[in-house]
Amino acid sequence: MRTALMIMLICSLSIVSAQVPRTAAIAYNEGVLAFKEKNYEGAVVSYNKAIMLAPQYTKARYNRGKARLRIKQFGKAIGDFQKVIEADPNNARAYMYKGYGLIQLKKYPAAISNYNKALELDSNLRECYANRGIAFLREGKYKQAARDFQRALESNPDNNGIRYNLAICQAKIKDNKGAIESYGILLDNHYKPQTIYQSRAKLYLSEKQYAEAIPDFEQAISMNAENYELYYLRGFCYMKTDDLESANKDFATAIQLNPTHLASIQNKAYISYRLKRYDEAMTDFTRVLLQKPQDLNVRLNRGLSALQIKDYREAYEDFTMIIEQKPEMASAYYNRANASIAMEQKGQACQDMRQAAKLGYKEAFNQIPYLCE
Repeated sequence: MRTALMIMLICSLSIVSAQVPRTAAIAYNEGVLAFKEKNYEGAVVSYNKAIMLAPQYTKARYNRGKARLRIKQFGKAIGDFQKVIEADPNNARAYMYKGYGLIQLKKYPAAISNYNKALELDSNLRECYANRGIAFLREGKYKQAARDFQRALESNPDNNGIRYNLAICQAKIKDNKGAIESYGILLDNHYKPQTIYQSRAKLYLSEKQYAEAIPDFEQAISMNAENYELYYLRGFCYMKTDDLESANKDFATAIQLNPTHLASIQNKAYISYRLKRYDEAMTDFTRVLLQKPQDLNVRLNRGLSALQIKDYREAYEDFTMIIEQKPEMASAYYNRANASIAMEQKGQACQDMRQAAKLGYKEAFNQIPYLCE
């Protein structure tokens, strides 16, 4: 998921200082005006001139760093803030802005270190928390990131970007209830609804709150009707709430959108069997076996489907293949016996029923006296 960096660039007009040449101060103030007019390249040019005239002009170097951040010259900006820190080790904001540049260059540990120093020098720089949280997040340190985003929200509770990042971290650390609450606030604010309905639905699913997940999946599908995974997941929720018809429909749609999606095909097969649509179930189990030919449970269920539609020869062959691969599977002998009975092969049926009983299949014991006279 995408995250949002938060940065505040604060700039103000300065009074001409007696400590620098007047020409340097004039160039500096021209840079301030250019920055305020969002002419960041022009601001850099003016600050360059000020620094050339007064190499120790720290304030010009500091503001040039901020202008360079705006035009994505992150390496040069970091160099400016480092020079400021060398001249003024207690400049908390220089550490803060340097941290922002380091994040942009994906140097997250160094960014965290600079934000730590900025907060050590000035605990009121609360904008540091949001960006340090980003650095923690991208380092995979989700607990630390979540703490920082929560601190950032204390002073900026209406910032949807920060709350969105918090929700991501809450989900990562399995604080699903917290993430669900955060996503709810974001949806109330109409923030990223397509992404958030989908994310919250998956969290509800993880919490086994299937009934709550279904409306969120419906909203997500209404915004992205070609996403097969959404139909599959909603189908799964319907299946868990015993709405088998809706589950079957969703799995079918998922398969239409992605004909090789194994989980959709397999779940549809089991649902079709439970709905007693045995022809459909047999077709679906066959499609599963094309991808999982060694799955004996799937083959067993295809055999059972074949029995139901009276395709006894197909059922017999499935149960035989199972027995060849797993001769200790009692249910395969029992069901092959039933296929043999239907095909009037009493001797084979008796032999299989005895073997099923020998392997402990209880139903087989009741059949033997009648079958094996």
